[in-house]
Amino acid sequence: MYFWALVVVIVYLVFMLSLGFYAAKYKIRTAEDLVLAGRRVGVLIVAASLAANNIGGGSTVGVAARAYGGWAVS
Repeated sequence: MYFWALVVVIVYLVFMLSLGFYAAKYKIRTAEDLVLAGRRVGVLIVAASLAANNIGGGSTVGVAARAYGGWAVS
């Protein structure tokens, strides 16, 4: 079982690295492309990104901790 989990993780890692190398070589030409996505991002994507940033891990962990009776993480 651990063997297949390791295979999945390695395949995912190779896929993500190859996707990053592809983007770096063919899609990102300037610093503006890297930082601002070439100013091609729509309003919905920006709103989703801001919402994800505001929700974040702290809120998720806090809600889970509250469900078990307290506000502390530990």
